[in-house]
Amino acid sequence: MIKLIKNITIVILLSSFINLTFAINRLIIKFKPTILQTELLATKKINSKTINAQLMKPIDKAQLNVISNISAMKVNDIGAIATGAHVLQLEHDLSHQELAQLINELEKQLYIEYIEEDRILKPLAPALNPVQWDMQLNFDDPTYNSWTGDNFIGAWSLVSSPGNSIIAAVIDTGYTPHANIISNLQQTEHSSKTYGYSFISDCRIAGTCTSSTSNTNASINPIPDGLDLGDALTQEEIDTSNGFFSNCDADLNSSWHGTHVTGTIIAQGYNSNSKTGILGGAYDANVLPVRVLGKCGGRTSDVINAMLWSANLHPSITNNNPAEIVNISLGARGSCNKSMQDAINQISNSTLIVVAAGNSANNVANAFPANCKNIIVVAAKGPTDLAYYSNYGATNITASGGDMSYNNSFGGILSTIWDTSKISTNFNGDFTYYQGTSMATPHVVAAIANIIGYLKNNNLKWNYTRITQILQNTSTSNYTNCNSQGCAASGALNVENAINYIIKNYNQILEPNNNVIVFSQANSLNQTIKFTNNNTNAISIASAEITGNSDIIIKNDKCSNQTLLANNSCTISITMEKNTNLNPSFLRLKNTNDTNISTINIDKSSINDTPPPPSPQQNANGGCAIAQNGDDLSLIIIMLLVSCLYFLRKKNNFYLKGIK
Repeated sequence: MIKLIKNITIVILLSSFINLTFAINRLIIKFKPTILQTELLATKKINSKTINAQLMKPIDKAQLNVISNISAMKVNDIGAIATGAHVLQLEHDLSHQELAQLINELEKQLYIEYIEEDRILKPLAPALNPVQWDMQLNFDDPTYNSWTGDNFIGAWSLVSSPGNSIIAAVIDTGYTPHANIISNLQQTEHSSKTYGYSFISDCRIAGTCTSSTSNTNASINPIPDGLDLGDALTQEEIDTSNGFFSNCDADLNSSWHGTHVTGTIIAQGYNSNSKTGILGGAYDANVLPVRVLGKCGGRTSDVINAMLWSANLHPSITNNNPAEIVNISLGARGSCNKSMQDAINQISNSTLIVVAAGNSANNVANAFPANCKNIIVVAAKGPTDLAYYSNYGATNITASGGDMSYNNSFGGILSTIWDTSKISTNFNGDFTYYQGTSMATPHVVAAIANIIGYLKNNNLKWNYTRITQILQNTSTSNYTNCNSQGCAASGALNVENAINYIIKNYNQILEPNNNVIVFSQANSLNQTIKFTNNNTNAISIASAEITGNSDIIIKNDKCSNQTLLANNSCTISITMEKNTNLNPSFLRLKNTNDTNISTINIDKSSINDTPPPPSPQQNANGGCAIAQNGDDLSLIIIMLLVSCLYFLRKKNNFYLKGIK
C-alpha cells in the first residue's frame, strides 16, 4: 500500500513529528503522594527525590486489580521511572479511541495524578554537506561572503577555556569511540572505557535481541554505558517483528545521530595531516552520552529516566557527574504530555534543557517536547535565512542547523559520525554533513557551556531565565527569520556578543516573567509582562521599544525612565492593533547606555496559522496526513481514504523521533 501511494506521487507524511495510528500497549501512570508525604514535603522534612523513591515501590495489588478491572484486561506493572510514575503493560493493544475512554475512566480515581500513553520518541534526523561556516561570524570564502554562522571564533578569544569542563548530557542514540570526541566524553564510575548510560528499556529497540522477541521478554534494565550499537533496521527485522516494527522504515545505514550532535559541542579540532576533523563550539566541555534512541526510535519513559539521571535526580541510579545542560534533539507530533513536563519541572531548577524545534516546517506549538515549558527551544537557520525545514513560532533562539537547498555541496553542518553500519571495536570514525534543528541545538548547548563556564569561573550565579535572556538580548536580526511556511520568533545566535555582554552588563539584566509572548486566536490581543531586578544593584531603565513589527504597540509602559531598585518590578502592556503580517518582533528594554537589558520574543504565528490535520492522539478515530505533488483532487481523496483505512488496521506503537 505504501509503495502504491508513493508511485502515484502522494506522500504519506512520515516525518518525525507525524505519528500514524499504532495500537497502544503501554501506559505511564503516577499516583498522588499521600497526605502525610504532602505535609512532610511542605514542611521540607523530606524532598521530592525521597517521595519519588517511595512512589517507585511496586504498585499495590489492590490498586493494580482496580486498574485491571476498569481496563477489562490484565495489566502488569513493569517498572517505575524516576519521577515516581510507573509503566503499565496492557494485555491487549488499544486504539486511540479506546485509550481515551480508558484514561477518562481511570482519571476518575482520586489517587491518580496522571495517566497517559508511553509514547515512542525517534531521532531528529540528519542530511549531507561541507566546511565549518557555522562556527564563524562571516564565512571566510569570497564566493559565500553573505553567509553567517554563530560566531564561536570571536567568543573563544574572550574565555580562557571554551566550555571549561562543563558537563552537557546528549540524550540521543549514544556515543561511538570517535577519535575526534572520545577524550571529551564523560566516563562512568564503573569503567575507564565506558561513557554515560543507556536507558533503552526494550531489547528490540536497543538491538540486543531479535526483532521477533515477545513483549513479555523484551524488557531490559539500564546499563552503565551509552555506546551506540546503531539504529539500522532491515526489512527482514520489520517482517519478523510480529508487528512491533510495522510502521518503521527500513534503513540499512545507522544514523550515528548522537555522535554527530556530540561533535558539534566537543570535537577536538582539525588535523592538518589527515585533512579531517572539526572543532566543537565548547571543545573544553564534556559530553555525557545517554542512549535512549535505537531501532525506530525510543520511548518517552526512557527519555524521562535519562533526563532525571543526567541531573542526578534519579532515585535509584546515581550519577556522580550530573549535567548542567541537556541536549534533546528528538521529538514527535502532539502536545506536551504531563509526564515529560513533570520531568522538566523537576530538572529545570538545576539543569538547563535545550530542545530542537523540529523539522516539519510547522508551528512549534504542535511539536513535542519543544512545546513544553521551562526549556530553551531552538529553531534552525541556514547560511542566511531560517531553514526551509525548520519549525517556526515561539522559539527562544535560532542557530546554525544547515540548509543544503543553497547548494548540493555547501550549507550543511559538518560533524562526526561512525564509518560503518554497525559499531565495531576498531577506532574508526568519519565526518559528514547533516542539516536539521538537531544540528542547531548543540550549537546553543555549546554556547551555553561557554557562558556557564565563564560565569562559574567568575563566581556569578545563573538560572534558566537569566541564561535565556543572555541569548535573547544578544541575538541578531541580520537574517531572514521566516521560511515559506512561517516565521521564528527568535533572533540568531551570536556567541561573541553573549560573552561580551556578560563581561560588561551581567548586573544589568532584568528578568521577565515570560521570555516569549504568543499572540493567538485563543488569547487576548493585550499582553502584560512583568520585569524584575534580581541583581543587588539598582538599574536605570531608559526606554522600551518594539522592533521588527509596527502591528504591535506599547500600550502602558511603567518601566521606561524608571530606576528599579533591587528586588523591585515594573510592568509593560503591549497590544496588537492590526495584523498586516506575521513577521515576529521583539520587545526590548534598554538602559541608559542603550544596551538591551531584557528581550521578549513576540510570536504571531498562531493568529492565522492553519491547524494541521489531527494526529492520532488528537483524533480518537485516527487519521492520516498527506502531501500532494500532483493536482488530481479526486485521486487524493480516494487514496487518503484507502491509506487511512490501511493504517487504522495496523498495530500502533507511537514513536518519538530524533530530529536532524
